[in-house]
Amino acid sequence: PQYGNCIYNLGKELNMDIYGLENLRYAYLQVPQESDLPFTVANTTFRAMTARNNAWVKIIRPVMQKTLQQYPDAVFFVYAGQAHTDKTMLPSLAFLLREENPYCISIRNGFQGGFLGLLLGKRPDWLAELPDPQLWTWKEGKDFSGLAGFDAQLVLPLDEQDAVPIDK
Repeated sequence: PQYGNCIYNLGKELNMDIYGLENLRYAYLQVPQESDLPFTVANTTFRAMTARNNAWVKIIRPVMQKTLQQYPDAVFFVYAGQAHTDKTMLPSLAFLLREENPYCISIRNGFQGGFLGLLLGKRPDWLAELPDPQLWTWKEGKDFSGLAGFDAQLVLPLDEQDAVPIDK
């Protein structure tokens, strides 16, 4: 849960321009009203994600265009949830910004990587077994990002203070 704050603080230390993407009025008021669902459910719907991503692109694209005029080699970081950046989802930011050829890095910890663990015949929380953070990428000449949803995966060991029992 603290990774978002760490990334924000690192950006500030590096003197990066930081832009907020979320329209809280839309996310907290309009989405639940439109769907007649409580916020915690409504804001996770496919429709809400699509609307939020489209709104975010309206912020991201002009910033990119303006910055690239002055700094043609600029690099942009968008920190967002997996469903917002997954290359396999049509309304994702990666899809909407595909002309910019985004490089998507998935950040995972032990309890978030269950599917990969199951594919490897491990328990769903197996990524927690890592002693140190690791960056996983495709082998030279291989690119399965369109199938897996990401170009690289940063795998973090589980922080024991964030552990939640899963056997109850």
